[in-house]
Formats: sequence, structure tokens, C-alpha cells
Amino acid sequence: MNLPNCIEVSPDKRSGIPVLKGTRLPVAQIIAELAENQRLSKIVEDYELDEDLLVQLLQEISIHLNNSNLCRKVE
Repeated sequence: MNLPNCIEVSPDKRSGIPVLKGTRLPVAQIIAELAENQRLSKIVEDYELDEDLLVQLLQEISIHLNNSNLCRKVE
């Protein structure tokens, strides 16, 4: 699996803000709620999400950031 299988970006949904696939919930909102110590199970319940898809999203973000040049120091 990869990020395009977990995220949708469409001008018709939230003006092109990345959302969890099949929803209108912004990925940034999910991350913000986790940063505020919200339990994953509570996010799933509050937004009626597929828990497997949400876990997959978080795993894919982690893999992407680990393999990306986004966080590399520029010398």
C-alpha cells in the first residue's frame, strides 16, 4: 500500500486539501488530533472511520517521511 491508496486530493473535496480516502476529513486534522493526545479509537468513533485505513495512513506517512528528503539537513 502507499499514500495514494490512503489519501485523496481533489478540488471538489475541501478545495484540494489532502483528505483520508473516502471521506472529507483532512489528514492534517487527524494528525492534529493525535498530537492533542486523542486516542485513535476515539477518532475512528467520532468520524466513523475505517480503523484499518487510518492505521494504514499513519504507517504510510511514517514510511514516506523515513524515506524522504524532506527532513534531511542541507549542508
